[in-house]
Amino acid sequence: MNKTLLIISTAIVMVIIGSSAIDAPNRASYADGSRVTGYSGGCTCHTAGTKAGAIVLSGLDTTVLAGQTYPISIIMFDSTAKRWGFDMSVPTGTFTTTNANAALTGTRNIHHGSSAPYGTTTSYKVDSIFWTAPTKAGKVTFKFACNAANGDGLVGGDHTYKGTFATTVVVPTPINLKSFTANLVGSEVSLQWVTATELNVGHFEIERSTDKQTFFSVKSVLAAGNASSAKNYTFSENVSAFTGFVYYRLKTVDKTGVTSYSAIEAVEVKAKNNLITSIYPNPTHSGQSIHFSYSSEKVATVAFSVVNTLGKKLFTQNISVSKGTNLLTLPIGSLAAGKYILTASVNNVLVSSSSLLIQ
Repeated sequence: MNKTLLIISTAIVMVIIGSSAIDAPNRASYADGSRVTGYSGGCTCHTAGTKAGAIVLSGLDTTVLAGQTYPISIIMFDSTAKRWGFDMSVPTGTFTTTNANAALTGTRNIHHGSSAPYGTTTSYKVDSIFWTAPTKAGKVTFKFACNAANGDGLVGGDHTYKGTFATTVVVPTPINLKSFTANLVGSEVSLQWVTATELNVGHFEIERSTDKQTFFSVKSVLAAGNASSAKNYTFSENVSAFTGFVYYRLKTVDKTGVTSYSAIEAVEVKAKNNLITSIYPNPTHSGQSIHFSYSSEKVATVAFSVVNTLGKKLFTQNISVSKGTNLLTLPIGSLAAGKYILTASVNNVLVSSSSLLIQ
């Protein structure tokens, strides 16, 4: 979706928006042709001069989300204007404003207040206008106009500009996820997923778990966003540090923050060297040492750490190990009851991990 600036630069031959003082609530009805008539019957007080200016409407996309609120600004340009009037209507949705120089008639018409504002420059901006889109999908057309008066109190030399802008309201629907698969190839897990359609999707998050209960985000992948045809995505990672089943799920996050999840996929990683196995007691108790086996492919110094579910290291101890199976003891200290992970790293590279429960 691209932001849209709509510029209307055709001067109206005869201007009918209120009196020579541009008093509200004389608002335009946007009839075709050279006249802009007020809702109360109008008048012929303001006649157009020859200087062309413009009215700019900004803040809306060509597509908007149902129920969302969008800020709108109107900027009026005219080299002779000293006083500014404006009017905007919409057939559906709701206008609100915090602008002291703007007034509402109902919820679908907004215009200048009881006395139009003065401006000493050749342009005037009306901001702090908000429109809440309706909850139903469909096309919505905004109609707007402005009067740029020269402030001389006379009927001539003023300019009026008008125009329309259309946007389409869409109702967000959950992503149509066609497939999500996980396959183990050697020491790499390859994840592939296909979306049949996408609407306002922000990104995907790959989540991993070793117990099918607590998941950690391991990668964020940017989504296409909006797509009416199939889109393919892939992600792979090395899982040589794991043993047993490793679980994955796909989290979808749309541009408003709404999330959804795929079904869980699992791969089984076979036993290998550089492994933490046979932790006991597990569950254990705070302050109690744990015992475990560590199988190493070579003589090395291994950093064993206890990590919480947020990924924070709470305890680390370096232990020298020999090639083969090592029976080790680790005093983990006083930790709160909960789920933890015992990790092993060699030269700052994670080589193994295993779940640990403290009661």
